[in-house]
Amino acid sequence: EIPKRDWSSDVCSSDLAFNDDFYRGATARFTWQAAPKHKIGVAFDYSHGCECPRSLNATTAPESNITNWAPLPKWFGFLEWTSPYTSRLLLEGRFHYNVEHGYRPYRNYYFTTDPGTARLSSVLEQSTGLNYRAAIVNTNDTWNLNSQGGLTASYITGANAIKVGFNLSSPRQYQYSYDIDSPMSFRFNNGIPNQITLRATPWRRGVRAVDDGFFGQDRWTVGRLTATGGFRYDYYHVTFPGDGESVAMPGLFAPGRNIVFPAADGVRWHATSPRMGAAYDLFGNGKTALKIGLNKYLTYYSFANAGQAGGEFTTLMAPLSRLVTTTTRSWNDANRNFVPDCELLNPVANGECGPFADPLFGSTRPGSSYDPDTLKGWNNREYNWQFNAGIQHQLFTGISVDLGYFRTTFGNPTILKNRALTAADFDQFSITAPVDPRLPGGGGYKIDGLYNVKPDKFTAVDNYYTYASKYGKQTNVWNGIDATVNLRQFHGLTLNGGVNSGRRTTDNCEVVRAAPELLGSNPASFCHVQEKFLTQ
Repeated sequence: EIPKRDWSSDVCSSDLAFNDDFYRGATARFTWQAAPKHKIGVAFDYSHGCECPRSLNATTAPESNITNWAPLPKWFGFLEWTSPYTSRLLLEGRFHYNVEHGYRPYRNYYFTTDPGTARLSSVLEQSTGLNYRAAIVNTNDTWNLNSQGGLTASYITGANAIKVGFNLSSPRQYQYSYDIDSPMSFRFNNGIPNQITLRATPWRRGVRAVDDGFFGQDRWTVGRLTATGGFRYDYYHVTFPGDGESVAMPGLFAPGRNIVFPAADGVRWHATSPRMGAAYDLFGNGKTALKIGLNKYLTYYSFANAGQAGGEFTTLMAPLSRLVTTTTRSWNDANRNFVPDCELLNPVANGECGPFADPLFGSTRPGSSYDPDTLKGWNNREYNWQFNAGIQHQLFTGISVDLGYFRTTFGNPTILKNRALTAADFDQFSITAPVDPRLPGGGGYKIDGLYNVKPDKFTAVDNYYTYASKYGKQTNVWNGIDATVNLRQFHGLTLNGGVNSGRRTTDNCEVVRAAPELLGSNPASFCHVQEKFLTQ
């Protein structure tokens, strides 16, 4: 378990020197033949690397890039047991435990003196994309801990192979979020201020999950046909710990906030996944095989942050994460003193500042909610079906060709719908693309189907995670072809090569007609996208 710690101190980055790239590591592995039929393997690995700085570029000044400094110590332990119990029965067990500690500096190393309470605010210059003056956004100190184990049994005969087993997994994450510099950022356009971003830091959050699976599979051969079949059951349950592990602490822009969250429940899903396939010796001479397969796989939900896949049903679902901890407001710096002359904590327009873009910022009210249908039940998790069919033929001894078709379809997509808005709350408009030889046809064309929310609905927010199917049909399909030639052991040489080609097609036109906010800044024509075939 992560020890209790004083998050206000700089203990986690005490060994981080300025501009210090390093890597340290240690590895140990042991194997023990405990008995004639019992073999045990043990492994341990430790590594600590630091890319300091990382991701430097021409539009981010070093003091703004401090949030990309990346120390990452890792520990990994592994235990494995194998037992060929009989000539037909093989037993295997395994357990591993790993810890990752990813964090960023607690102070800006590019400032040689401690600024105390007068911390600088970062600036984004719109005309050039330049970020400068201070750390761009808030950052995190994160511990990821995962324990995983399982047991499998394989029973093999001449024409039959059965395998059953289970795996148990318990990932956990503990995270502290803070601002290295000021929790306020500015946006300028050609040196003229036009927007402020406010952040309600600091806070800390915990999340735990149970991710278990049980499976059985069989392969049997009858004449020319070899068939495989399998079935998997998965159980996934997310919880958010209490005991002071989830706390929204007072901050510069949330001075009255001090919330200790009790333990809470997240998603609780059951899912079934069939697996099946077959291979047929077409002529009975072992030279031509027809192959087909159809398998279902579940989407993996990581302990991700905003903007990363999977976080909406793990870390972003935590009661603390659903508080609104960032907002923007317009800024008209009429006297050009580069100081927001307004009451920054007042959510309505006043002085030089417009209203909060999200009126729930800094409050105790959650900024998002969940459709109960997404939280529990059977087969409600996102998934994909993978189908493949092909033929493999031996041309000559050691030379074969393989032709295959592959199709993947994705199901149960979810969306974040603002229930405070309807399609009638948006104005549609068009723009003309600039004349530029890099654009299709040299530019100058009209772009239709752009949407902007009406001014009286600008602050209307009721974010709701639900299934896209409740607003219309949404599809995501990939199709591809592979053609491969294999040359094996030609004068001691093995070669293979070929061609593969594929493309993805997505369509959510029905959904965005009901929820234009999902388009973002894209025109409506982007609701159906069919990629060109990528051939390699």
